Amino acid sequence: MTTETLNKLNDQELTQVIAAAQGLLQTRDAKRKSDAREQILQIAAAAGVPVSFASGKKAGKAAKAMLHAGDCYVNPADTTKTYTVGKGKPPGWFMQLRDRGQLPVPQAKSV
Repeated sequence: MTTETLNKLNDQELTQVIAAAQGLLQTRDAKRKSDAREQILQIAAAAGVPVSFASGKKAGKAAKAMLHAGDCYVNPADTTKTYTVGKGKPPGWFMQLRDRGQLPVPQAKSV
C-alpha cells in the first residue's frame, strides 16, 4: 500500500487499516516466537537438556497492586461500597480482590 493510497482513505478506513496491520504484526510476532520455542525444544531434546519457558514469576501468588493514599476503589459486586486508601482498615471485599490480584482500577483521588 502506497502513501498515495493511504492519503485517499477517510479516517474510518485508515483506522481499519491500522487495526488490521497491528493484528498482522501481532500474529507474525507470535508465530516467530512459537517457531523459536519449537527450535529450542528440538535442539535441547537432541542434546538431552531440559528446557522450561517459565516467566520467572512465582506460581500460585497473585501480584499485589501498589496502593496510593487517596485512591478510591469501588466494589464491582456492589457499587455502593467504596474504600479510600489511607482511611481506616480495608474492608473484606477489598482484601479478597487484592489477594486474588483482581482490584479494579482506582477512581480519581479524593480531595
